[in-house]
Amino acid sequence: MVRIADYISRINYIKSILPYVDIKKSITLFTIPEIFKRESDENFISDYLAFILDPKKNGIGAEPLKRIISYCNPEYDVDRLDFTRCSVEREKYLEEKNRIDLLITIGRDLIIAIENKIYSKERENQTIDYYNVIDRAYKDIDKLFILLAAEEGTKPSSEHFKLLTYSKLYEIFSIIRPDFTNNIKHSILFDDFLLHIRRMFMSENDRLISEKTKIYLQNIEMFKDLLNSYYNESELLFSIFQRATSRNFPDRFLIKWNDEYQQMYKKEWDREGIFVHYEFWINRKDVFEDNKFEVMIDVEGKNRESFYDKFKNKYQENEKYYKERSIEFRPEHKRSIAVAYKEYNDIVSKIDFMDIEGSINKFIKEVYEEFIVFEEWIDECLKE
Repeated sequence: MVRIADYISRINYIKSILPYVDIKKSITLFTIPEIFKRESDENFISDYLAFILDPKKNGIGAEPLKRIISYCNPEYDVDRLDFTRCSVEREKYLEEKNRIDLLITIGRDLIIAIENKIYSKERENQTIDYYNVIDRAYKDIDKLFILLAAEEGTKPSSEHFKLLTYSKLYEIFSIIRPDFTNNIKHSILFDDFLLHIRRMFMSENDRLISEKTKIYLQNIEMFKDLLNSYYNESELLFSIFQRATSRNFPDRFLIKWNDEYQQMYKKEWDREGIFVHYEFWINRKDVFEDNKFEVMIDVEGKNRESFYDKFKNKYQENEKYYKERSIEFRPEHKRSIAVAYKEYNDIVSKIDFMDIEGSINKFIKEVYEEFIVFEEWIDECLKE
């Protein structure tokens, strides 16, 4: 009993906080690199980054580039730069067969060299070589050297290169708020790039799951125990529904049972070419998991169309009765062979767990009382 009391306490707490948690969609959305199975490919990510940093292509302007410059060199006045004269080059050829991943030129004011290292290591003196070549090639112009890496402890061999981790890149980019109304496609691409950084390079992966999922995982053993108990005892609940249904229908009704649905009918309703019957969908999934109870009067057999024609007159004469009780006549989207169909919802709330059998019996009795009038109409149509 101590465990049950603990469960009740924890469940009540969960119920009290659920309305206030940060609800996120739990559907997994694949990023563009993931779609093409290039999530860790340095060249693919460098191409993507080049697009994001190019004010002429990215659709959101110079803000990403400004953020990087300001982070790597806080003293630099980015407002004096003319970003309309910006050029972003990939795999820029340098002398001695060296190629820098990104070389960004902003007019004659600033050169930005970015070497991207995801999981690979810097070659011996690689950033030193890059610095020397670029410093010689671009005289009288400001330069910014960046090593973009996955890990915080990565140290460039050149003292002139500033380390920028992907987690820091995510942090400075996440401040940017693209205007979706202005360019929705490019805004989505920017958000996709951010999402990919977060998934691949940040340790705070818990941000990828919703608060509701966290609550479930934190209490998973309790939920598993409760679920196992439910599965073990669901047959008992099924048998209680079965008994209640049999008890509330007169003895003149014949019954066919299986684990998915149940049929009840009078002997005279089962004749050559036509079979009229009540059908109940009493099973674990529908009643206890989907929390609904479906009741219908189905018509089967090769002669059913003639029966429909006769019964349609009964429906038209008693349409008010149908509408007042939310009963449907031959609903196409649910059960077109049914001359009467109703879905009862929130079934679990109708069960008094201090008197399970009594409350289920009461519910089934109310259902039968709503449908009993159809028996007379069916009998009249079958006699015609």
